[in-house]
Amino acid sequence: MKKFWKSPWTIAIVSAFLAPIATMIIDAVMEKPIFSTLWSVIRTIWGWIVAFLTFDLKVWWLLLGIGVIIGILVIIAKISDAKQGDSDPEFLSYKEDYFGSWKWSWEWCFNRYDMKWHIDDDSVVAHCPKCDTPMFHDRQDTAFECPRCSFKTDYRSKHKTRKEVKVLIIDNLSRKKQENSK
Repeated sequence: MKKFWKSPWTIAIVSAFLAPIATMIIDAVMEKPIFSTLWSVIRTIWGWIVAFLTFDLKVWWLLLGIGVIIGILVIIAKISDAKQGDSDPEFLSYKEDYFGSWKWSWEWCFNRYDMKWHIDDDSVVAHCPKCDTPMFHDRQDTAFECPRCSFKTDYRSKHKTRKEVKVLIIDNLSRKKQENSK
């Protein structure tokens, strides 16, 4: 029930119902006609809106403002690109390794939502042990196949899956970090 009362929707709806009651109480205490305080607030807001909409605006002010905004955005974009390029983490160069008897490769991607680097799931690929070509999954998603030499092996063998490889990659990085901190 506490969650219900702390919800923004509940607060907004209750406030909308309490505002007229509060106005009536204020007006009664100050011996004014009912809702006169609310009416004066509405007139003031309406006056601000009319003043804003009828303001004399010169075209060169508008063009200058747009130019300044574009200039600021360009500067911010260049600064953020420069900072991001200089501060790429060291682990981004770790893009391939051997797990089991196969070579695996992957790509890193930066997620702007959580501001973290992640392994791109679609880029985790096993390489063919015969010709080093990236392999793909068969139609049933139960085996790896090489498009170049037709090498094929199923998951039930001793080979790792993509999920296991992602876990091993993260584990290798954390072990290396621990080793460097000692």
